[in-house]
Amino acid sequence: NLKTGKQLSLLLALLIMLSSMNSCAGETKESTSGNSKTDESTESVSSETEEDVPEKITTDLPDIKWDGRVFNVLGEDGGTYQQFSNFEIFADEMTAEPVNDAIFTRNQTIEARYDVKITQELLQNQGDVLASTHAAGDKNYDCFFQQIRYIGSTALNGYLYNLNNNEYIDFEKPYWNKDVNEKVSAYEKLYFTTSDFSLRDKNRAYIMLYNTDLAAAYQIPNIVDIVREGKWTIDLMTQYL
Repeated sequence: NLKTGKQLSLLLALLIMLSSMNSCAGETKESTSGNSKTDESTESVSSETEEDVPEKITTDLPDIKWDGRVFNVLGEDGGTYQQFSNFEIFADEMTAEPVNDAIFTRNQTIEARYDVKITQELLQNQGDVLASTHAAGDKNYDCFFQQIRYIGSTALNGYLYNLNNNEYIDFEKPYWNKDVNEKVSAYEKLYFTTSDFSLRDKNRAYIMLYNTDLAAAYQIPNIVDIVREGKWTIDLMTQYL
């Protein structure tokens, strides 16, 4: 039934984003248990004040079994530039690579707890594929990733679901980016967003370089010191361009 299918899709989309933090945290805790040397070296950690210990965040999601249904993710294959690929499945097995193993453990936990199967397709023309499946009336994908410069048109074309109608998503939770949600919402509708659980930034990091000789010639202060003092802003960067 269509309503039940939508509930599954929306619940699993939320679970995929939420559980990555739980997997990483659980792995860290396990790796330090039962080691006397580690216990001795971390005695000082136990003396941390209550303010230093992060508050445990719960998802308040229902415990539902979905009878082995498939949750299919459609993302981008970066081709030559694989750092731009999306992934909700990094590898099909544990590889001792931290990011992969955290994702693998997360997916296995979700599949076992909710009786579902997570699949993934990475395509270089994933936007065209989504458009064609929508035109055919097919509902092949439950979670979709696209570059921000294209996602607005995808939403306007009616391919995406209004996330505000998902009873399982609580945008008041701290892992959601409220600034982004406010900027991309319109008429109380939110068709796409991002959060702390984005995996794409695990594939790449942006860096900025500058020429110290030219900076001195143009009387630009030491940018490294500005960054370390927490005063580096987009406005200041624009001023120096």
